[in-house]
Amino acid sequence: MANMEGYFRSAGLADVATRVIEVDVTYATFDDYWSAQTALANYIVQHIRKMPAADAERLKTDLRTSLPKDKSGGIAYKARANAVRGRVPG
Repeated sequence: MANMEGYFRSAGLADVATRVIEVDVTYATFDDYWSAQTALANYIVQHIRKMPAADAERLKTDLRTSLPKDKSGGIAYKARANAVRGRVPG
């Protein structure tokens, strides 16, 4: 966070502020989680799509057993994002 704030200040921005945004993420089932994570063709998803089918299935199996679960067996975890804002001096 200090580095992000420093970058904004070194760019000449004033009133720079940072904060962490934290949200609870839940999916009713692993399939809901998998669909949401692989819906967009980002860098990681592109690599998953290029994997041999057996390797992709092994990845899914490993994730299914290792992801945190809630009381009903759904996937549940906290997600965090770092936010920064600044003002162009007038």
